[in-house]
Amino acid sequence: MIMTIRVALLGVLTISVASASVMAQAPDTTKKSPVKFTGDVGLVNAAGNSDVTTLNVGDEMDYASGPWKAAQTFSVVYGRNEGVVNTSLWRATLRGDRLLSDRWSVYALTAFDRNTLSSPSSSRRWSCSPI
Repeated sequence: MIMTIRVALLGVLTISVASASVMAQAPDTTKKSPVKFTGDVGLVNAAGNSDVTTLNVGDEMDYASGPWKAAQTFSVVYGRNEGVVNTSLWRATLRGDRLLSDRWSVYALTAFDRNTLSSPSSSRRWSCSPI
C-alpha cells in the first residue's frame, strides 16, 4: 500500500515537472501593450514624542508606438507635524518624443513644480529641442 502511494506520488511529480518544462519552452504569443503604468502610494502616521503624518502619491505612464513616445509623471508629498504642514511638494511632467532617424529625434517637455515651504509660487518650465 505504501509502495503504491509512493509510486503514484512519484508519477504525479514527474508529470508536473515535465509539463512545466514544456510550458516554459512555449513561444510567447501575447501582444505587449504600448502603455506602461507605475504607481505608488505611501502613508506614514507616527505618534509618540511628536505626531507626524506624511502621505506620498505618484505615478508614471509611458506610451510608445513606432516613432512616437509620450511620458507623463505626477507626484505629491504632503506632511504634517503636530498639525502644522511641514512638507507640500507637487510635481508633474509631460513629454513627447518623435524619432526622426537612428540618430535624431525631437521632443517637447512641460513641467510643473510647487514646493510651498521653499517658495509660495509655483515653477513652470517647458523646452523643445532636437536630440
